[in-house]
Amino acid sequence: MDSRRSAVDFERAPNQLADILHGCLFGETTWQYFLDRLNDTLPGGRSLLMVHDGAAGMGRFALSSQLSDDDIRIYNQHYSHVNPWMKRAAVRPVGLGVISEQMLPYADLIKTEYYNDYMKRIACEGGVGITVMRERSRSTIVTTMTSRADPDANLAAANLLTRLFPDLRRVLNITRSHLTEMENEQLAIFDAIGIGTILIGSDCTVKQSNAAGQAILGKAEICSVTPSGRFYLRHTAANASLMQMLGILATKPGHFSCTVDTVQGPAKITLTRLYRDKATDFWGGPTVAVIFEQRRQTPPEPLLLSQRYKLTAAETRLTNSLLDGKSLKDSAETFGVTEGTARQQLKSIFHKVGVSRQSELIRIVGLALGGLI
Repeated sequence: MDSRRSAVDFERAPNQLADILHGCLFGETTWQYFLDRLNDTLPGGRSLLMVHDGAAGMGRFALSSQLSDDDIRIYNQHYSHVNPWMKRAAVRPVGLGVISEQMLPYADLIKTEYYNDYMKRIACEGGVGITVMRERSRSTIVTTMTSRADPDANLAAANLLTRLFPDLRRVLNITRSHLTEMENEQLAIFDAIGIGTILIGSDCTVKQSNAAGQAILGKAEICSVTPSGRFYLRHTAANASLMQMLGILATKPGHFSCTVDTVQGPAKITLTRLYRDKATDFWGGPTVAVIFEQRRQTPPEPLLLSQRYKLTAAETRLTNSLLDGKSLKDSAETFGVTEGTARQQLKSIFHKVGVSRQSELIRIVGLALGGLI
């Protein structure tokens, strides 16, 4: 243990760290604080949230403590490819804390490029870790690297991770549940205006789909699912962009759009990499929204809205903007009014149409326009 710190009480540590984890979920503390406290379990601790894809032979540090931006960058770009621990880590049981010696003997480790060029750079000799989840070949891992090589001395920290696993798994499940609720609301809005949307997860499988998206998937004209359960787009460039956005190094929002021909006419495909924050993306995994929009042969006339619901010109303009998928804030900026003014207009629209939520407005007005055109 670092002489500047008192020894960790390994009997109390699981409960203390679990409390911090739950605080992270509800915004009472931060993931950085959790990693900083996890550092205390080992001398020279450098704690990490990381993912590794065994099939791709690469990974990345998602969030870290006591590592510089350069340390993270060069690991993600190069050293994740040569990390000798990952081959064994990819088959270790989920939920079981392990020491680095169980993945590669120290005598073999010190002969590797990873040890001599990277571990020495960050003053580390070993580590402990735990796989919290494994989907296909992609592992979600919590780990702490240490300046101590003694496997027997490091074992207590590995056992601590095993005891902490139920709480780590709970964090993962709650985070994914919250994300699912948010995604359901987004899908409902797109469904209300007949725009098909499919959410694709890190293993390239369908996470969720609205009814319109499911109908498009069922036709297999634009996209399909392989017998192994992997989603793919028939448009080559679109599918390549999807793979890139789901890639293990993809940490920032990405965007791609193209137009394809279908039996019903031209359709627009839009891919958007959803991004929340580093920790939420780590636990929730990357998600790409695949949006299908059939080009309307006859655009809706603003006059139809104003006549049917007795909307003013400004209210009609705002309603059409919302129907086109723009947010209230973006609509306000487009029309040169404040968001507060736009919100007042929306309240008036709600009253005239007889709804109380934006998703209801889009559904009701979208259906009405569909019957009028």
